[in-house]
Amino acid sequence: DYTVDPTCYIKGSEYKNLVAMAIWCHSESSYNTAKFEKNFYSRPFDIFYNLEDAKDWIFEILNQN
Repeated sequence: DYTVDPTCYIKGSEYKNLVAMAIWCHSESSYNTAKFEKNFYSRPFDIFYNLEDAKDWIFEILNQN
């Protein structure tokens, strides 16, 4: 599980190099928390149970930019 200051999603738009966020979850509760937090982030944001899938997705996003 993880803890995030929710204001980071609002402030995230201030950082030009922060183009996306991939969240790697280990439990259903962390997945549900990330799913809720996704509503507050305006850039690409996806949630994964597998680290390799998260890496693949983030590299795909980076290659598009």
